[in-house]
This record gives sequence, C-alpha cells and structure tokens, in this order.
Amino acid sequence: MESPWGLGMGGAQNLGNGLSAVVEHRGGVLTYVLRGDIDVANIGTLEERLVAAASVADERVDLDMSAVGFVHSTGIRGLIDVARALEASGGRLRIVSASGQTHRILRLTGLADVLGPEG
Repeated sequence: MESPWGLGMGGAQNLGNGLSAVVEHRGGVLTYVLRGDIDVANIGTLEERLVAAASVADERVDLDMSAVGFVHSTGIRGLIDVARALEASGGRLRIVSASGQTHRILRLTGLADVLGPEG
C-alpha cells in the first residue's frame, strides 16, 4: 500500500545509491528507518520524502539512522534543510537512533545537539 509519504508502508523502498527506508506511522509520528549511506546521489530524494511527510505528520518526523553507515556533507545540509522546513510548518525532525559512525558525524557537526540522537 502506497503512503502519502511516497513510501510503501512496512516495505523497504529504494531512495537511490543503496539507501533504503521503511516508514512507520504511530500516534502522529512518522518514523523513517533508514539503511545505507546518505550521500549526494540520494539526499534529494530523502529530502523530498521528509518534507512531504511534514505536510501530513501531526507533529514530528523521526529518523532511525542505526543502520546508516555514513552521512556525506550534502546529507548533513539536507537534514538541516528538512529540520528547518518542518519547524516552519510547526513540526520537528528528530533523530532517535544513530549508528556509531553516524552519531560521531552528527556530534562533530553539532546536529546531535540540535536533532537529538538518543542511540
């Protein structure tokens, strides 16, 4: 079943260049479970999906990045852009889990403080 967020509910969808996502919707929160690397080849698609989610999510879009191995600088910029778009519409982007390498990148760039990975 195709969701309004461009992802089949429960099934992994290819976002390009080895990045896949599964979307879960519970209690007004959309959680994107990401797997792979976030880079220049797929950040545009990921941004589009997350911004579209902002228009239908009640309050928050969560990212589970526990299976993301690497985030390129374009991915960092994309996450910042998505966070700003969500804030402008009254929502919030939050990272609920991140792998060791990804958490390190988020911490070094300051996004860990802003988007709050807990894992």
